[in-house]
Amino acid sequence: MGKLGKRARKFSRKNLQSVCRKKRKFNAMRENSRRRRGRNSDGAANPEGGENLKVDVPKNALEGSDASGVIVRNFFDAFSSEDEGSSIEDESESDDYLVEDPECPYISDSDDDLEFGDDGGQPVGVGNNNEMFQEIVKKREKIDRLRKKDPEFSKFLDRHTSNLKELQFEDTSSDEGEVGGKDDTGEAEELNSAKRKSLTMHTIDVWCWITLEGSMLSLPNLLNAFRAACHSESGDLTTVGVAKKEVYAKILTSVLGEADGIFRGFLGLSSSKVSVSNLSSCRNWLTMRPLIKSYLRSSLFLLKQLTENQTLAYTLSKLRPSILFFSAFPVLFKRFIKVSVRFWATGDKQLSASSYGILHDICTNLSSEWLDICLIETHQSFVARCKFVEPASFDKIKYLNDCLVELFSTDLHSSYPKVVSSLQKMAAALRSSLKTKNKDELHLIHSWQYICSLDLWINFISRNIRNHDLHSLLHSVIQIVMGIAHLFPGRRYFPLRIKCVQMLNQLSSASSVFIPIVYLLLEMVECRGNDNTEPGLKQICDFSSVLKVPKQLLKSSQFQEQCILSAVEQLSIHFAQWSCCISFPELVAIPLIVMKKFIQESTVDSHRRIVKRLIDQIENNRDFVERKRNEVSFSPGDQVSTESFLQFEKSNSSAPFSLYFRNMHQLKSKSSKAGGSTSRK
Repeated sequence: MGKLGKRARKFSRKNLQSVCRKKRKFNAMRENSRRRRGRNSDGAANPEGGENLKVDVPKNALEGSDASGVIVRNFFDAFSSEDEGSSIEDESESDDYLVEDPECPYISDSDDDLEFGDDGGQPVGVGNNNEMFQEIVKKREKIDRLRKKDPEFSKFLDRHTSNLKELQFEDTSSDEGEVGGKDDTGEAEELNSAKRKSLTMHTIDVWCWITLEGSMLSLPNLLNAFRAACHSESGDLTTVGVAKKEVYAKILTSVLGEADGIFRGFLGLSSSKVSVSNLSSCRNWLTMRPLIKSYLRSSLFLLKQLTENQTLAYTLSKLRPSILFFSAFPVLFKRFIKVSVRFWATGDKQLSASSYGILHDICTNLSSEWLDICLIETHQSFVARCKFVEPASFDKIKYLNDCLVELFSTDLHSSYPKVVSSLQKMAAALRSSLKTKNKDELHLIHSWQYICSLDLWINFISRNIRNHDLHSLLHSVIQIVMGIAHLFPGRRYFPLRIKCVQMLNQLSSASSVFIPIVYLLLEMVECRGNDNTEPGLKQICDFSSVLKVPKQLLKSSQFQEQCILSAVEQLSIHFAQWSCCISFPELVAIPLIVMKKFIQESTVDSHRRIVKRLIDQIENNRDFVERKRNEVSFSPGDQVSTESFLQFEKSNSSAPFSLYFRNMHQLKSKSSKAGGSTSRK
């Protein structure tokens, strides 16, 4: 495209910017009206509100007809934000530079190595103008004192200040209307003035020193420089008055490191906790509010620009103390929560930890409104993260699971309805799959998203059931897990069945409720295989990293070995938990018959040894319980005496099978640590 002609350039200088301003204003008004209509429609559709709903968990979560309108595919969206549309900030809101004090100094000397005085209090360059700065500060303080003492003087200053602003506005508007005489617009003039006032290391040091001395003279300038640095690109720093990359880094580190303390000092906030309701009553709040808002907006824009995880973690750690100020601006705070959740879901060790610290502080220190938003955003991000699972990502998902359980456990009154709603959606999806056997719905149930979401709520129940009444949730979760195990009875789904048994053992251990899982594992013990398998498929047959085994591995010896090892491990966990139960001999009767039959029919010596060792330990513990049971005099109907049976051995884990299981667990942990150290080497 060629250059514009003289008339076209003249027309664009005269009319184009005003047309753009009108378009931006009209688009902002239209966007605001659309959002208001969206909020009103959402409120009409759900007038009751999510927090005040009282949700009752049905006793039989998998029985009864499906609820109308249940979308099975979106089971993990059981709870969502009520004002999703309002999370996007109003673009019409002003984000201009702050009004700077004309008395604030710009030092344009060379910004070579700065030397500090012997006392270390200020830079050497500042000492030359120290008297001038002190005099300016004293004059401003004197004017502030006169404002407080004499209301008429304060009105006089305000009146003349407003008149001065009107004159400045008239001058700028008349300049915009001129056709000739000036080739540059107002924005270009501001840009040129920014270029003329190039920021140097010396200037930033002086501004920081003046601000830390307790004067607000240079604080707007410092925040404008911070805003310019946050909005600049790394390759084009001169357009915002930043001459060097060293100055760019100096601005960011200085403002991020000191801004929160500076704001608290000017507001008179002590180190103790201050609620958001009391923040508006602090002195100088109306003066500091636009400055704080500019800093927070610039920081959010900086988080969008940065790409290195280490730099992002540093920035988040510096923004963590400013959560109180974020809460005073709800739109900015929602954006900050979304950004923190996005970084937390990456699973990076340092970045995720910094983001989680922010989310944990929000959930523990602020109101339930922000807690609900955090829980909604983190749960949705966790489910989205679990859509694609690889063996290398298991540790990250486990970390995210633990973090989410911690957040949901901070306030059970707020989190309980969300857990109930999610479990009801999952139960509805499972109930529909049991009835229709639809291929897509079955694929949804044995997906990693469904299993990881279920594992999340199982960990939540296991953590809190001893201190809170969550038995209704426990009953529903047990039904869901049992339904999954019955929905996929084939041998290809043995890895999924093992995960279900692990969940049931975890729930049984946490709640001290007996859950029958033996019948789910006996079929795996009877599994048969041969050695006719391809050589490269052994690593695929790992039950911990898959939910469904390929067909070509079903008759392989590796598949049989995994079945036996997994079944023996879960049976050992189950029997160790109930090794001191008075009915232990009856519990192990059928498993002993099945395992002895396997020893007689199996031809693999390694498999026979594993099962034979388990049989010996079970029989040893069975004989121990029978001897102790023959010594008691109470009847089986005496429930109190039955529950106290072998209470000493149970508290000390001194039963024979408990000792065997503890030794095996220690050996396994040592071998896993040794394997991890060798792999790192």
